[in-house]
Amino acid sequence: MDLSKAEKTLSKLEENSEKVAEVTKSVQKFEKISDKLENLPDDIKKNTSSIELRIVDVEKQISKENEKLITLIKDEVKLSIENSNTNLNKIETKFEKQSEHLKIEIDKVSQDLKNLGKSIDLQNLTINRNIYILLFLVIIVIALLVYQSGLF
Repeated sequence: MDLSKAEKTLSKLEENSEKVAEVTKSVQKFEKISDKLENLPDDIKKNTSSIELRIVDVEKQISKENEKLITLIKDEVKLSIENSNTNLNKIETKFEKQSEHLKIEIDKVSQDLKNLGKSIDLQNLTINRNIYILLFLVIIVIALLVYQSGLF
């Protein structure tokens, strides 16, 4: 049935969300490190100018890495949303197909019940007709018995 496909889809969604969570944790760790490094240049300025230049280079590298990570996270989130929407559309389509199938089956059962009701009504009419004929015959037999007995 389509439930196994839906379960696989949900499993993929869970995997994607775990990946996004891991990337988010890495970004948070990176942001903490970045916050700590913001105070470092002031302390190092007291030292030589070569150290100062190195810090500027490191800050640039951190900014580049931060931008890369932000881009990566945005891409992962976008991909995850697209996958979720695609999977949701597939599930909705399957649901609609199954819903239509169930409607058709319900209509068939309803029609069968109507036909059964008509058949029962027809049988009841036949039984009633047979009862009237039987009553008529019983009345004729009684009349014949009374006539033969000489009461008339």
